[in-house]
Amino acid sequence: AANKRLLAAAMRTLEGYDHKLLEKLIDLSNVKVSEDGTVTGLKEAAEAAAKDFPAVRKTPPQFSRSTKGPTQNMDNRTEAEALIQEQVVNTIFQDVPKQSVFLSMARKLPNMTSKQTRIPVLDMLPMAYWVNGDTGHKQTSQQAWDNVYLTAAELAVIVPIPEAVLDDASFDIIGEVTPRINEAIGQRVDSATIFGVNRPSEWQNDIITLARQAGNNVSGGITYDTLLGADGLFSKIESSGRMATGIIASMQTRAALRGLKDNEGRPLFKTDMQGATPYALDGVSMQFPLNGSFDTSVAQMVAGDFSQAVYSIRQDVTVKILDQA
Repeated sequence: AANKRLLAAAMRTLEGYDHKLLEKLIDLSNVKVSEDGTVTGLKEAAEAAAKDFPAVRKTPPQFSRSTKGPTQNMDNRTEAEALIQEQVVNTIFQDVPKQSVFLSMARKLPNMTSKQTRIPVLDMLPMAYWVNGDTGHKQTSQQAWDNVYLTAAELAVIVPIPEAVLDDASFDIIGEVTPRINEAIGQRVDSATIFGVNRPSEWQNDIITLARQAGNNVSGGITYDTLLGADGLFSKIESSGRMATGIIASMQTRAALRGLKDNEGRPLFKTDMQGATPYALDGVSMQFPLNGSFDTSVAQMVAGDFSQAVYSIRQDVTVKILDQA
């Protein structure tokens, strides 16, 4: 029993292995434990197990500053960065739009290439026109998108992972980290695009600021008139020839909507107490951000034709592994 504990402890000192899996697959017949507790032959047995069962090797590879030389250490780090980058990039393109209310409602254009930092929206929008006969001209522009540019801004996320956790973890650390990365990106995008919080200077103003500048803001709290009345929130959108396609509101707005009553005291906002209630106004679905991006001190609700909001993502997402703050 003592030898078994010594072997288990020595096995945990081996770097680059899934120790739990290694304990099950390693052949210890040639491993010796001397009277003074010295273990010999364990490294060779682990390498033999790795040849027969490659899964006992950890990926991404572990790196140690104390036992490996600088060159091998750097090679392992580059390898790890490449592996992590592949996983993270795939999930960013697929899952970040799900974590951002704005991105889930806006229209996604093709990804920008790594060399593009600013591009006219017209260059990315597919448009079709009727051509009259043999002498008709093919149109090349649309007034709504003239001189409108997409400008890429860099967004960085730092994920601190203690070395002890990295060395001892028997689960997929990257699989645990990437959802948090997506949530952090989604929160930053929503805060910047809707409220202008830490908005990149090269971007145009946020939605709230643009709406106020155009006189499309409504005050007076959540009432029937301020939402659906003749001069309410929806009428501001319709007066510009558009229809609302989406609504973003704070969580507190749900209670305000449930509290709306007619002159007889009957609730205007009907809910089903036995099932999930889809929140909508005049047939337009409502989204309630849970990522902490909605600033109730600025607004309670934002509505608009979100098909007129477009975005693109640059393809060059990079990953760096740093061992210093």
